[in-house]
Amino acid sequence: MAAQPPGANQISNTQGRSGSSDLPGHQYQGSVRYRDRAHAVATGRVRYRTTQREETQRSGGAQMDRISLIFNRLIQPLRRRVMLMVSRAVIKVVNDAGGIQKLQIVGYDGELLEGVERFQEYGLTSVPKGNAEAVATAVGGNRSHTIVIAVDDRRFRLKNLAPGEVALYDDLGQKVYLKRDGILIETDQPSGVTVNAPAATVNSDTVTTNATEVTVNAARAVINSDEIHLGAEGGQPIARVGDLVDVASGSSAGQWPIVSGSDKVRAG
Repeated sequence: MAAQPPGANQISNTQGRSGSSDLPGHQYQGSVRYRDRAHAVATGRVRYRTTQREETQRSGGAQMDRISLIFNRLIQPLRRRVMLMVSRAVIKVVNDAGGIQKLQIVGYDGELLEGVERFQEYGLTSVPKGNAEAVATAVGGNRSHTIVIAVDDRRFRLKNLAPGEVALYDDLGQKVYLKRDGILIETDQPSGVTVNAPAATVNSDTVTTNATEVTVNAARAVINSDEIHLGAEGGQPIARVGDLVDVASGSSAGQWPIVSGSDKVRAG
């Protein structure tokens, strides 16, 4: 038996007879001496022809690639719009003169947008300071129609509130704080707190005013109370018109009623 190349096995078909390769998806023609497929391919003694199934698979794959490319091209503008619909922004200028507040903001990559409308909650309004942060949304993905739907400023926000608490605040430290145990109104500004109303009513078991000076400006002040203490509790009684006064000596000794008093202070 003739020597065989390393790794080769002699085939059973006779020389000159066409055979079928066991390579998946391929056929060959021509006579070969050896079964070794790698050797047959290397020597060029086997001629392959692609099967119809493989051609179909290749054609289908190429068609899917073309469809995917066309689809990506078609949705690219929509993808860009979706990606740009919501963004962070920094507020630079605020125009609060009109019916709706308008802002100048800086968005993606230094994008400067002018006249951006800011929508606020009904009944609450504010003018944010420069460099406050905002959430901007482009209506329909159109950056030329951007609106601001939220504004926050981490420099001044009240921190460490308990769950359920609410507060109004500003950059000066003034606040109306709805705490778990009551409501705190706080300011250190000279004007203090002003209430303008045709009438004001306070219903409470106890009202305490702590001040170095209290001024009441009124055409008339009425206190309806069975007992009034001026200065502190335990002071001396104050006489009213009609009360009896003890005269200790003299011709007028005895008890006599008070017949007149101040025209400014009256007691019932």
